[in-house]
Amino acid sequence: SEVLRTCSAVTLIMLVIFLVIRTLGFLRMAAEGVMPLGRIVSLLGLKLLSYLDVMLPLMLYVAILLVLGRWRKDNELIVFAASGLGLPAFLRPSSTLMLISVLFIGGFSFYLSPLSVEAGARVETELRNRSDLESVVPGLFIESASARAVYFVESRNADSKRLKNLFVYGLDLGNEVVIVAPNGYQETHSGTDYLVMTDGERYDGAPGSPTYRVTRFEKYGIRIQQQASGPLQVPLRGWKTQRLMGNTNPLLVSELCWRISKVVMVPVLILFALASSSGYSRRQRLPGFVIALGIYFVYYNSVGLLVGMIRNGAVTDSTMLWLLHLLMLVAAGYFFWCRSNNRPLLGRLNAAA
Repeated sequence: SEVLRTCSAVTLIMLVIFLVIRTLGFLRMAAEGVMPLGRIVSLLGLKLLSYLDVMLPLMLYVAILLVLGRWRKDNELIVFAASGLGLPAFLRPSSTLMLISVLFIGGFSFYLSPLSVEAGARVETELRNRSDLESVVPGLFIESASARAVYFVESRNADSKRLKNLFVYGLDLGNEVVIVAPNGYQETHSGTDYLVMTDGERYDGAPGSPTYRVTRFEKYGIRIQQQASGPLQVPLRGWKTQRLMGNTNPLLVSELCWRISKVVMVPVLILFALASSSGYSRRQRLPGFVIALGIYFVYYNSVGLLVGMIRNGAVTDSTMLWLLHLLMLVAAGYFFWCRSNNRPLLGRLNAAA
């Protein structure tokens, strides 16, 4: 229970950092007119769900290290040992924790994360297919998708239909055109969207030239360019797990192996965390913590390397990947056995530990 509370706290801190970084990026994109402000919250939620299956194993691993490290600092592990509860006594509660973590992380890895990636791809496709007017942000000069016009709107109502103080710059038959109007609105005729401006002025040509004209109007309509509708492109991370099964394509095999590996890593990491947190004295917490994190990153990057080799065709099947998991499980078991029996891990080299 203490590990779960610590894991929740660590995960919350990491999520806050993740949300701050992502929010800043989305706000910059909204300021540039790439996405509307109303979509930031939904995209943040989808991005968060898509990365939880990668973040949770690390957060669980760090939480176990922190909890057992604090217990050793407060002499609680010594009290447990004096009561006849050695390191193997932690296997039973750890197995319950492992089962909960495997179910939770597996749910994200096999279902929720791909679903969120697919939903995010749909939102991004919808944003790419917006009209020029929908991308206008009040108070900013926004260039059209074709780079042939610039729009500026001082403000717009909540319904996004009524606009105040409009400015439009563009080209008409090679001539520069500037149109300004105090009011405007959007309307649709025969499936085509128009920006209608009222009580404004249109300026044609370069100032000072003989062909320069100023035209005042009561109502002026501009056809809004609709961006070409592109097909929905879902990344491989967003494909459903059922679609990956029973396929010999290296891309699909590598993605399925990666999703399974994120679940298989959980029990191995728990064993390493239990052994790493119990092998150092109270004054040597930092070396044990650094070594434990080093084990995680070596394991994680090795899995990622083999998955990449499967994806590129450098490895024909996933046998090496499963051998790596088996090797790490044996190493974690041996590490745990050495710590449980107070034996050095590497003979004389590790006798001082």
